[in-house]
Amino acid sequence: MVYYVWSWATKDIKPVLTGANDVLLALVDRIRCLDNDLIRLNQKVDVVLHLRGDTIEEERELAEKELNAIHRKHKEPSEKEDESIIKKMDV
Repeated sequence: MVYYVWSWATKDIKPVLTGANDVLLALVDRIRCLDNDLIRLNQKVDVVLHLRGDTIEEERELAEKELNAIHRKHKEPSEKEDESIIKKMDV
């Protein structure tokens, strides 16, 4: 009986375990590669977001200046605009 169990384990089980071990090692290598790729990609995204964030901040400041200029223009009406507003109020 011991002989049959030993022969079954060495002939049937050992090759299956060896194959599973090889597959497991290949999967671990792929996971390491993916982890390295994710780290590199994350660094690239951080750089792009940092650079784009600076650009967005500059665009926001420029748009804010333009809006302030428009508001100042509308807050200080010219004499013609004053006259047209008065005429509209008289009607």
